Amino acid sequence: GMKDDSLCPKCKGERVDSKSIPTYSDEIQKVSREYPDGERSISVTWEAVADFNGRLSSNLRWNLDETLDSAKYVVQEFIDEDTKSRVKEEHRTKIDLDVVPVGIPDELYEVEISGLRKEHLYRTVKLRGLVRKATPVRPRMEIGNFECDWERHRNSFIQDFFTIKEPTRCTSEGCKCTEFKLRDDLSQYIDSQKIEIQEFPEDLPPGAQPERLSAYFESSLAHKVQPGDRVALVGIIKPKAQFQGRRQKSEFDIYLYAHSIDEKIGEDENVEPTPSELIQIKELSLREDIANRIRDSLAPAIFGMEWEKSALALQQFGGVDKELPDGTRIRGDIHMLMMGDPGLAKSQLLRSASRIAPRGVMATGKSTSAAGLTAAAVRDEFGEGRWSLEAGTLVLASGGIACIDEIDKMSEEDRSSMHEAMEQQTISIAKAGINAQLKSKCSVLAAANPKKSRFDMTMPLPSQVNMPVSLLSRFDIFFIITDSPDPDRDKLLA
Repeated sequence: GMKDDSLCPKCKGERVDSKSIPTYSDEIQKVSREYPDGERSISVTWEAVADFNGRLSSNLRWNLDETLDSAKYVVQEFIDEDTKSRVKEEHRTKIDLDVVPVGIPDELYEVEISGLRKEHLYRTVKLRGLVRKATPVRPRMEIGNFECDWERHRNSFIQDFFTIKEPTRCTSEGCKCTEFKLRDDLSQYIDSQKIEIQEFPEDLPPGAQPERLSAYFESSLAHKVQPGDRVALVGIIKPKAQFQGRRQKSEFDIYLYAHSIDEKIGEDENVEPTPSELIQIKELSLREDIANRIRDSLAPAIFGMEWEKSALALQQFGGVDKELPDGTRIRGDIHMLMMGDPGLAKSQLLRSASRIAPRGVMATGKSTSAAGLTAAAVRDEFGEGRWSLEAGTLVLASGGIACIDEIDKMSEEDRSSMHEAMEQQTISIAKAGINAQLKSKCSVLAAANPKKSRFDMTMPLPSQVNMPVSLLSRFDIFFIITDSPDPDRDKLLA
């Protein structure tokens, strides 16, 4: 570890500022005593670093890897010898604390996923996104231990991120052996997890596809997030080589090597109105006809349908969650189902509702991806042959409105998890060794067509829709939209 000396004065400073000696060293002792249970990291605020030494904060920007490695090395010095030996005895593991930078200022670092360019390579960035998929946590070999075939000399070798690298010749004096055996049992590992994040659907211009990026979470960050979470990540953008057969392509893929989860962004994102908007809102609220004005502002291109639009407006506001004394929760979100003859602008209403809601997601019942409407364990290229967890529409719309067209054409699997999603507002998955519970706190607005293409008003309703009664009972309000012949209304409409 002597080669780090050149960096040490800098990073030692980072911890040992006269103001912050007590805080960080106490924290280091506390965390190391509980190792490996509990937190495995020390959080250092960007401000503390910048206040202490401006040059150091620019290091955080351009050489985050090295700076944090040096910081880790210094943190090791602070750990009590007794604690080190106790943990080694009890858990057969070395105390390894990560240094996690928090409170990174947006103006210097924040980038959109779709805005990543060549100048961001190897640079610290802060990305906001929605976790779409996550693989299980698995060990990755960080330092391989190799034994040479002739003399059984041990060689430690730092491994590449994606592949195992063998030493070329034995490092022991006088030994020229070039054949090695990898000793898995003596090598050092680190927990690793691959995540896919995508841009927030509500930040995109209409019609644009959200871009995605793979991110790797290691050590103390592994298993901190679940599909459906909204997060701000700080890390380094790195290139990943791609191969065509055995030859390397000149085009690289990129990934984020995460160093901290700066914040989990809550469900109820606060939309802050500007002062001038506040004045307008107050003025409008005093008008007698405010409810009707809100109603008419929904899908103004559609004629009539006052009742339906009023219900849509109320659904946008939602009700209030109630906690009963015995601990059960009654949801406040309103679920609404529109059924009706074809050609009556149902999909149009759905689309306008999903556009207005701060987190509206539009989907059809006959959905395309494996995750479908709820969530799924999928096996694809992303998990490199392993199962990973992917969030579907209802999880991505958590905290907003999920608009589902043609809900009657939904697959059986989705239908069963739909019950839970609408009543308990969670989605549970137990498949292929993945057990998870994701949040789906959203209102459902659905549309369905009758089985025989038109409604017969003389017959009972459930038999005319291809949906089980148990699912119908989850909806709070139904609209049956029929096209009854009425020459005067048709003239107005035209």
